[in-house]
Order: sequence, then C-alpha cells, then structure tokens
Amino acid sequence: MPTTDPHDRGSGLGHEPSALAWDLCARLTGPGLGLGGPVLWEPSFKLTQGEVLADRFLLSLPVAAAGASVAGLMRFLGGLRLPPCYRPALEANLPDAHQLHLGVERGSRGCHYKCYLEFRQPPGRPGDTGEPLPPSLVYLAFKWDPTQPQRHALARYWDRCAMNLDDLTRWIAALCGAGAVALAAADLLARVATVLPVAELMVLEVREDGNPRCSFDLGLYDADLRLCDLGDWLAPLWDHFGIAPPRRAALLGRVGAAALGHFAGGVGRDGVEFCSICYGVGRLVPALGAGGAGSGPRGGA
Repeated sequence: MPTTDPHDRGSGLGHEPSALAWDLCARLTGPGLGLGGPVLWEPSFKLTQGEVLADRFLLSLPVAAAGASVAGLMRFLGGLRLPPCYRPALEANLPDAHQLHLGVERGSRGCHYKCYLEFRQPPGRPGDTGEPLPPSLVYLAFKWDPTQPQRHALARYWDRCAMNLDDLTRWIAALCGAGAVALAAADLLARVATVLPVAELMVLEVREDGNPRCSFDLGLYDADLRLCDLGDWLAPLWDHFGIAPPRRAALLGRVGAAALGHFAGGVGRDGVEFCSICYGVGRLVPALGAGGAGSGPRGGA
C-alpha cells in the first residue's frame, strides 16, 4: 500500500487502517527509534456540532526496556512538524515513559498530530479504608497542527479512578456540565455497572494549558459492549450534535461490530462541547521491507 502525504486531509476511512496509519506504524518500528512492539491501532470518531470526525486513530507501542532513542524520536516527530517549543519537555519526560502513543486527526479543519507519553502508575488502589489515592499523571500529551505551528496544546491526563457509580456520575456532571454528554455518560455507566464494578474503570480528567479544555475519558473495553448494540444510547448524542440520519447509518454500518473502548467528552480547547468514541483496538504487523502494508488489525480489546 503506498504511503500518503501526512498533511493531506482525510475523508473518513471506516474500520480499516489507512495508508497513513501503515506508514507511521512502519516508521515507528523501524531502526533508529529504539521503540518496542507490538503496535496497537485504535480508531475513533468525534462528534461536534453538525460534524463527525471519523478519520482519527491512535498508534500505541511500548518504549523498549533499553530506552528509546531521544534523538531518533525527535527526528521522526520533526518530520511531522513538531513545534520546537515541545522539544525540551519531550526530551525530559521520554526516559520516564513506558508507552508512546501517536494520534492523528484529519477533517475539514485540517490535520492534527498528538504525541502521548504514558507513565507507570503507583501500585495499588484504595484499600478497605476507602481512602482515595491522590490523582497521578497518566499521560502527558503534545498536540499540534503541522500546517499552523502556532496552533498547539499541552494536555495532562490525570487518574480519577476508584469512584462508585453515583460519585462518578456527579463528578462528570460537575466537570463538564449536566448536559447531553454528561447524561450519556451516566446512562452508559449505569449499563456498565451491571457487568463490572464501576470503581475498576479507567477514569481520566483532561486539562490543557492556556485554554478551556476540560473533559473526562472512560476506559470501557472490559465491559464488552458493541457499538451495534448501543443504538438507543447513541441516539440522543446524534440528535444533540445534529448528525443527520444518513451519516449516522453510514458510520455504524462500517464500525458497528467493533467493541466500545472509550467514551470521552466535555469542553474542547475552543470552548465548544464535544464527545469522542474509541473502538475496536487491534494489533498491526508491519510488512518486512518496503512496499507492503502488513497485516492487521488482529485481536480485539
């Protein structure tokens, strides 16, 4: 499969890795970066008013035990037009990261790249005393528009796990307002609570420097929910964001069989409400040598 210009605008690719995903996967696992494997590919779609952004994905891979090549990674990210102001923080924090995630979002407003460093968390959860652990930093994320270097944001994802259903529902409403997104989160959590303890979910609070970004992220793969079985849950979100029925049907026709992985939402850096749904994580296996797309996705949650 041929590679693409990484700065092209996408058109929504369904539940198969794009040429850009394969290209970035091959480059991330190539010589000189010191990263491990395997590579996980997770697609997603984002809802904003009147728009579905469906050309979004995340590539995830471990940082090798020997340590990633900081210089090699900086060269790679430089090829994606990483803003120079990010270099010191990336170089300083990369040695402490155990996972690297590279995100891509393409749509009507252009292309955005996202580089997440994931850090190991302190052992243990609240014990019998019920005393919560203090929030810890899970991800440090560097986000930028490669065509407009001044458009960039530094995000921090804080661990907010170990709340019960009522507390978590109230926390989400307080965080992003008691609107359609918070109501959808409450409905979804009530369904999840019938199959596993809500206190065991991954729950993140997201903030960005210098803008109003304020959102939550719920990790839901362990609930074993399929998008095709959640039509009644999705309906109020489609309606709230003004997504036309043909667009809804086309999207679910492509991805409905996939497992629901994450539900996130709140206020974006532009001050506008949004929600996003990640689904169907799988493993990519790059082809040996040049010229092949490899195989994948394999596996599921």
